[in-house]
Parts: sequence; C-alpha cells; structure tokens
Amino acid sequence: MTSNLEIFPLCEDEDLSTFFCTDNDLNDFLHADALLDMQNGYSVTHLVKKDDCSVGFFTLITDSIQTKFIEINEFPSYRYGKLPAIKIARLATHREFERQGIGQFMINESLKRAYNLTRQIGCCVITVDAKIDAVPFYEKYSFLRAKNVIHPNIVIMYLNLVRYIKDSFE
Repeated sequence: MTSNLEIFPLCEDEDLSTFFCTDNDLNDFLHADALLDMQNGYSVTHLVKKDDCSVGFFTLITDSIQTKFIEINEFPSYRYGKLPAIKIARLATHREFERQGIGQFMINESLKRAYNLTRQIGCCVITVDAKIDAVPFYEKYSFLRAKNVIHPNIVIMYLNLVRYIKDSFE
C-alpha cells in the first residue's frame, strides 16, 4: 500500500471535502485551520496521497521540551533547561485507509524530515502530544512518555532523535 504514496504540502486549491478520519478535532483542523496556519508560518501540513486521493496528513512545527520531563541520561552532556525539538502536531489517516501502513509511513517521513533539519540546525528531540488511544502507536516507534506532565486527554511523548537516527538511518 505505501509504495504508491506521495507527499505534497497543503495548498489553497486542494479539495479536502472527502478526507475524514475518525477524530473530529483532526478533521476540523485540516478543513478549517491547516492552510491558515501555514500561511501565517505557524506550521506546515503535508498531505499523503495515493492515486490523487488524500489518504493522510501530518503537520510539523518547532517545539522544545523541558529537561525535567525527560530521562536526562538520554542527553548526558546537555546543561540547559529545554531541549530543541520538532513536534508532530497532527497526524491522521483517512478512515477508509486505516491499518494499511500509512501511519507508519507518515511517522517515518516525519523522522526523515527532522533528520534533514538536524543537519542544518540544532535539534535533538521529536515530540508529540498523543491522544490517549494513540499512545501505543507512538510507543511502537520508541517514543517515551514525558515524566510528571498531567493533561486530561493527551500524553506528551518524545523521542531522542539523534539516537533514533544513528540506529535507523546510518
């Protein structure tokens, strides 16, 4: 399924009327806010397409994470209060294409894009505010839960991007 996938940045003339995932907040974001957020420089949303049909999307932004919320032994020589990060701000698969590897494809693409950025700017962590039911999905990719952070509907998670890159891409 994933061999025919292509990625495009969201643009004004994109017809999103047929994209619906199982989460209404993510649908609302894509249909109402994603393009405006891109135009204002807040985020970049990427559409994943198969045969000209939008089957998923992911949104990336800059972020940071306080060192008190992570396992600091992952970054033994770091001496500041926050680590620079890239956040997967949104990630959704069209409900008709779930469980076909598209989510994995989008995670891998997010990590590849983060890797390319780490070659140009300082960044060593990728974060995500995972909805409760999505936590096992991110744990499959070695994301860890942030410590001592309580939110009612989300779990802040992070991944040591440098270690992941060394283990996966080099």
